Amino acid sequence: MAKEKVLIIKLGYSETLVSEISRMTSLGDVLRSTVLLSLFKEAHVTWLVDEKAVPLLKGNPLIARIMPYDLTTALQLKAERFDTVVNLEKVAGICAFADSLTAWKRYGFTFDPETGTAQAYDGSQQVLDICLNNVGEKWPIKAWPLEYWKELEALIGERYSVSWQRGLTSIEEYMEWINSCSLIVTNDSLGLHIAHALDKKIVALFGPTISSEVYVKNGVKLLPEKEYDCLPCLDTVCVKDRSCMYEIRPQTVMAAVEKLL
Repeated sequence: MAKEKVLIIKLGYSETLVSEISRMTSLGDVLRSTVLLSLFKEAHVTWLVDEKAVPLLKGNPLIARIMPYDLTTALQLKAERFDTVVNLEKVAGICAFADSLTAWKRYGFTFDPETGTAQAYDGSQQVLDICLNNVGEKWPIKAWPLEYWKELEALIGERYSVSWQRGLTSIEEYMEWINSCSLIVTNDSLGLHIAHALDKKIVALFGPTISSEVYVKNGVKLLPEKEYDCLPCLDTVCVKDRSCMYEIRPQTVMAAVEKLL
């Protein structure tokens, strides 16, 4: 019996939804979407992804084909037939492309020809509503203040060796650097998802994004110690006088590091 033929479309463009088509790839968003593969363990899975994210999917035994998104692969996929198409992108043009493919079942997001916008199939509306409330290509306010990182390094002192982030020009080098560490202190980022995949100890710092959406198996999630009525805001610009990330103190992070190590 032939395997079910599944196409997953997750390029990494839709961590946030902007009015224009964004080519700013969210690598962490691609990596954490791989949990869906557990639903298709017996299927022949093709994953369509932005070329920058291909190294994150290489070697995954549950993916039969990894195809970078370009004109050639788009034309090939239009000529094929699939049992199931899962489109996790909210960009309208990509939704229109996904709708043009031949498939028996569809999940995720679709194109509304009346409004020219992305709409949700089945249970995906809540996800789409969250994305419609975001602006911009990145979430710079997710970052922990630089002065706090320096203070944390001072608190660590000679107790542990500290390695600052490396491999930013190569995903492979970045993964190797994370794999060389015993523990990662990280914002809600690609590094968090890679560290989780490599079974590293993690101290994850959350503010404007939804901590409950991210599972940390071997570590702890730290949230602002002061009450904010706007969290999680899922925004890119803070309207408060002082960002919530300032309310995760270096001393709190240091205590978590010591407990895990």
